[in-house]
Amino acid sequence: MARILILGAGGSLGRHVLRQALAAGHDVTAFLRTPSKLPPDVEGRVVVHTGDLTVASPVDLLEGQHALINCAGQFAGRDAFVSLIDRVVSSVDSLPLAVQPV
Repeated sequence: MARILILGAGGSLGRHVLRQALAAGHDVTAFLRTPSKLPPDVEGRVVVHTGDLTVASPVDLLEGQHALINCAGQFAGRDAFVSLIDRVVSSVDSLPLAVQPV
């Protein structure tokens, strides 16, 4: 079982990915702008954080996660989306590498 952070968990793609991750038995943290868009059937089964990815990436939520799935991306234009991805990638790059024993 993995710890997964899903960005944009309230959108149409995000809700689908969220349900699939829960069905697979993962511990899920959902990051979304509008908490009311979270499907009622997942209430109490996910850790929910709200915020606006156009302002900042949730760097504090990245630590301890095994995977990050970005489902966010419905923005007015290409530049806003590129900026979002740049912030997310920069946030991930800023984390220290965790070496797992093999």
